[in-house]
Amino acid sequence: MKKGAYGIVYQEIMRSPDLPGNAKLIYAYLASFAGKEDECYPSVETICAELNMSKTTMYKYMNALVDCGVIEKKQTYVGNIKSRVIYRITHEINKNVGFPKKSETEKITCSDSENLGFREIGISTDSETNINNINNNNKRGNRRFTPPTLEDVKAYCQERNNQVDPERFLDFYSAKGWMIGKNKMKDWKAAVRTWERKDATRQQEPTKLSPEERQRRREEERRREEQEQREWEEAYHKRQEERAKLPYDPNMPFR
Repeated sequence: MKKGAYGIVYQEIMRSPDLPGNAKLIYAYLASFAGKEDECYPSVETICAELNMSKTTMYKYMNALVDCGVIEKKQTYVGNIKSRVIYRITHEINKNVGFPKKSETEKITCSDSENLGFREIGISTDSETNINNINNNNKRGNRRFTPPTLEDVKAYCQERNNQVDPERFLDFYSAKGWMIGKNKMKDWKAAVRTWERKDATRQQEPTKLSPEERQRRREEERRREEQEQREWEEAYHKRQEERAKLPYDPNMPFR
């Protein structure tokens, strides 16, 4: 009998009193897809169908995992069109973040909750607790990288009055999983400033280039970016296939 791929879940998450049962169920489900690479991308429809959940329920508890730092969601794009959502499992829980009260989550509709996981939401209704938690997080230096929205990038580019194309910037790094080389991006504003300097360098190039030469260079740059995106996607799919071939080990706990 074929048992399929498997993943690892951590006792700290499964036994945490801060997470409700449905959140732990989604965590374990994603871990079974992710394997040792800690990334997977099942569709919302697949998750809801296989866990027998409504979209509203799934978004509610998925957002709980995102808010507590257990899951990171990355929206990818093909051109300007949204593609798959990649879920990265950190296996770490921020205990300073409280799960929303029932009275608060009951007010969330499916259409409202669909986008909540891509941004930070309130951590506690007590203002003094909020301030203490924020200060504690800053002291620890444990701030997680959160991909910016298109509006964030537009606002920052306008603030610096540069010529960086916000949509192109967002599409480029979304396709690369917000990686710079082999490392996870830590500061997207620094990346914008780097693009700004590159644009300034290009503008300083001799103006004697013919329109055909400028077009040729733009085409080369576009092809290079497309090639980088294809290589990243091929490497990602290859890792997924390799994980699916791993033998099942019944001695490994919580698989």
